[in-house]
Amino acid sequence: MVITSPISHSSNVRFIQRYPTTELIQRWQQNLNMDITSELHGHSAVELYECLDTGLYFFVPLDTAGSETLYQELQKLDYYYIEDKWEYDQAVQLLPLSCPELKVLEVGCGRGYFVNKLKQIGVEVVGLELNQSAVNYAQAHHLPVHRESLENWTQKYPQQYTVICSFQVLEHIAQPKEFIQQCLNSLAPNGQLILGVPNGKSFTRYLEYNLLDMPPHHMTRWHAKAFQSLENYFPMTLEGIFYEPLATYHVDWYVNLQMDRLWQLPNPRQSFGHKIIYKITKPIYTKLLQFILNSGLRKFIQGHSLLASFRKL
Repeated sequence: MVITSPISHSSNVRFIQRYPTTELIQRWQQNLNMDITSELHGHSAVELYECLDTGLYFFVPLDTAGSETLYQELQKLDYYYIEDKWEYDQAVQLLPLSCPELKVLEVGCGRGYFVNKLKQIGVEVVGLELNQSAVNYAQAHHLPVHRESLENWTQKYPQQYTVICSFQVLEHIAQPKEFIQQCLNSLAPNGQLILGVPNGKSFTRYLEYNLLDMPPHHMTRWHAKAFQSLENYFPMTLEGIFYEPLATYHVDWYVNLQMDRLWQLPNPRQSFGHKIIYKITKPIYTKLLQFILNSGLRKFIQGHSLLASFRKL
């Protein structure tokens, strides 16, 4: 089977790593108490590739993208839908709030937290979401959120929106080129497209098994170079890329990951003495680094996500 890039549709790709699905199933069960067997459709493995034309990292097979059932289970995690996110505030700063024709569409709006944020400041906004439980929550709070696909919505309302926003959605989609084109089809001429994703070059890249950044949850990994390349494939220009500072709730995660990298653990070839020193000193250095970061240094470190703003040509 020829592997092609989901953006360039070229076979100019590089194999990165193979992940046995038995390992994924076991880790999801152990860490998240979820059985993802049915999500992987009997495949023996998922594979990670890099598109050499765009820099985008992507997983195959494509049919391992998660179902609605998966997201209904994930939303039970208290950290899955966060009401106040960095990208929400950053996106508001990018909106042309003085424009009388301002009309915003959020794609994949979850429970409608960003929709509500805009509604409260008087912006005309609509949200789309496929997770029925999340839609029910939003509608129960009297928010204009609809359970409908972007493809169908675009056919009904072509070139209707001044701004389209989508946060933490693009990385879930196995066919991102089609998604981006549908967004552009819904944008008015000279409209603005704002996309927020996990930063594939952030500290999380050092995790071999970052379960929520691989199938069946995420299908692509984005970073600045991948977004810059989109100008070659779509009628739009990149206006800016913005990086989230390390969030307070990610400090512990960041510190533990960096400490393990520093000591190069786990590594069975290391000496017994090396491991003893690690266990004794790690808590001390961990507390010190946490204190330093929480004192303000974290603001100068790239965090989990980035935001890209495009202008439709």
